[in-house]
Amino acid sequence: MSDDCPHTMKIGALDARVSALEKRIDANSLSFESRLNELSLKMQLNADQVLEEKSKKSGFFRGVHITATLTGYFVLMVLLLIAGKITGGIDQFIKMIASLGFKI
Repeated sequence: MSDDCPHTMKIGALDARVSALEKRIDANSLSFESRLNELSLKMQLNADQVLEEKSKKSGFFRGVHITATLTGYFVLMVLLLIAGKITGGIDQFIKMIASLGFKI
């Protein structure tokens, strides 16, 4: 007689639906975890790529800065050498004039 009761059939259908929904939840959570892992890997690769690009750019600008600094030092060194030659030449000119008997 309990087999003919409509409420027992409804309870069985609800139990089947609950178990099907539980399986879908498990499948969705696994799918969510795999998507989350995939996105995490993509984010890590993108972050590595951004860091690599920034390091290349900073290396380039650092190289430009060092080159400009060395060029500036070289120009200063040449100017100081030229100034030394000029002052040495002036000193020699003064000695020559003094040796001729002119008073300066």
